[in-house]
Amino acid sequence: MKSFLIRFLLIFILLVIIMITYHSYLKKQEEIISTGEPIPEYDSLKSALLVIDLQEASTGRMTEADEYSPESNQYIAKVNQIIKYSADQNITVIYICAITGNWLLNLLNDRMKKGTVGTRLDSRLVKVSDYLLQKNKWDSFSNPELDAILKREQISRLYIVGLDMAYCIKNTIIAALNRGYEVYAIEDALRSGDQVLRKQVMQEFKNKGVKVIPSSEFLNNPSL
Repeated sequence: MKSFLIRFLLIFILLVIIMITYHSYLKKQEEIISTGEPIPEYDSLKSALLVIDLQEASTGRMTEADEYSPESNQYIAKVNQIIKYSADQNITVIYICAITGNWLLNLLNDRMKKGTVGTRLDSRLVKVSDYLLQKNKWDSFSNPELDAILKREQISRLYIVGLDMAYCIKNTIIAALNRGYEVYAIEDALRSGDQVLRKQVMQEFKNKGVKVIPSSEFLNNPSL
């Protein structure tokens, strides 16, 4: 009996180590930033707005993230202004939502499980296009359909809103720069759960050549 318990304990410890290692591997896979092919030179300048991870499980009714919920009505209203203005200016609007397809990550937290309400767009968002993509990594370009849409629409400039600045926004912006896009980060339409990281990442954006602008500048520039 004693030897059985020892073997059981050793097997349990081994399984825990395997699970921890696998979870660490999955998290590292999420963080990979794609390179992609350089975008072509187009005859005219066209822009797109990427609305990233504003969904029911992040800012909406199913959120457990207290850092995103304060003043969320005002925040979503601001993003909606940007979306409507983009539609009026013929700027392509693309909505991107995070999903978690891995069983282990869903076991730990299933708010973003594929097919659940949490993966849907925040119901308060204005929808002006049928471009709705899902991603299972921080980098939005991990879904190849984003590259395909941007090339089909001959986009060379990207405006970014959404969350989280230190993770999905950051990795998406770096992936866009890797491809040669001109990137604008709309500062007050970006959210982060860590204000210290927010300042650091914002400075990193500027150092990389990202144009950081307030929403007021975006909304009052008819030449976009």
